[in-house]
Amino acid sequence: MARAAKAESRPNDSDEVRQARRQLRRVIRNRQVVLRRVIDAILFQVLYPEHRAIRYFSTEKRLRDIDPEVLRRTADTAYRLNRADRLKFNVICDLTTMAHVGDLVEVDRSDLVPGKWQVIELKDGRMNKILSNILAQKRQPLSHTDFNNLTQSLGNKAAQQAQRMLRQQDRIDNFRQILETDQGILPVSGDRMRVGAERHYIGDYMGAVVDAARTAAQDGFALHTVDQCLRIIAVRRDENHSYTHHVLGVAHTLYHLMSRNVPCRLANGGSEAEAELVEVQRLLSGIVDLVRHNMRDVMGYPLFLLGASEPTIDLVMRRVFVFVHFDFTRFFALAEADGIKLEWATNKHTQQHRQLSAVIPGSPGAYGVRVTRSSSRSDVTGETLLFGFFRRVFGDFTPPSELLTLLRKPPEIRNDRA
Repeated sequence: MARAAKAESRPNDSDEVRQARRQLRRVIRNRQVVLRRVIDAILFQVLYPEHRAIRYFSTEKRLRDIDPEVLRRTADTAYRLNRADRLKFNVICDLTTMAHVGDLVEVDRSDLVPGKWQVIELKDGRMNKILSNILAQKRQPLSHTDFNNLTQSLGNKAAQQAQRMLRQQDRIDNFRQILETDQGILPVSGDRMRVGAERHYIGDYMGAVVDAARTAAQDGFALHTVDQCLRIIAVRRDENHSYTHHVLGVAHTLYHLMSRNVPCRLANGGSEAEAELVEVQRLLSGIVDLVRHNMRDVMGYPLFLLGASEPTIDLVMRRVFVFVHFDFTRFFALAEADGIKLEWATNKHTQQHRQLSAVIPGSPGAYGVRVTRSSSRSDVTGETLLFGFFRRVFGDFTPPSELLTLLRKPPEIRNDRA
């Protein structure tokens, strides 16, 4: 539908018509993302108890586009397989935001063993079946001779398709290896990874989000504080004000909550008002729209796991906004009380990790946090935590207390999500 709306555009369309078409495409894309996150929630349940598989299903950070023709063929196959055996259920990977490996994820409920599921790669089409037979015993990249032989016998497109099929099979094999042996290659970065035998199952603050959304829908505003340093602010949408107005209002409220007894100086004008505005603007960089972030986080826990239907619908329909603010000053203090010193990493320490990380919301433009411990507590010093460690708060609803618990654990446990 989004492609059709774009195709209908004409060079002589008026500005009003163009604006209407852009708005229509935006609405259609938003609805597609919501649908895909619903499927993500289904996939999340299918993967139980191996939820950590979500971390390795994504081969890239962006939201991948859907090819309608490929999706139609895959959906027909899934429908046929689901009808053939009612105890097996197939999730279409292209309908999710997070599953970039394989075409289907099939869960087998005829086997009561938890986690009885597999990734399926479909081989539709005559050429794919021919190539599958040729590559059945081959798991290494095509040599120059192999490529030339395939090109001469089946054509250049067939040879290129064979290379794509081998790469996809490599991704599936690596995915299975990680889940079975806790070793492999991280799909997004290409780095080698290993997970220790000890696991820590982390909790979440989903209940606080639901409570805040429900209260805001009724009273217009709600504030919850989790573990002294994570603030959840829910605001009922006011049609008379823009989204930017709502965010600025949240930042202004946060400023006075954190400043304690400091009167509002905006009405005074002059330097006092300017100083307050500077502080409000500084807080803006640390305020995260939880729903907006969640809808685009391909490795995050789907919003629809919140469970409570009415508050969740309010959030998806944007009748209620939920923002979170991570107070790093307090979090660093809590860590120091536990014998762990945290400080913002310099560019020097994070330069080589820029492609893997991002600026941490609420930081002074930092890509990481340096960790220093006393030698009596650990032999690990000078460790750097990147954005991925803290994105758990915004992407997986992880409470700060759980981050502190993870900081007490060895790095190989912290770097995986169980």
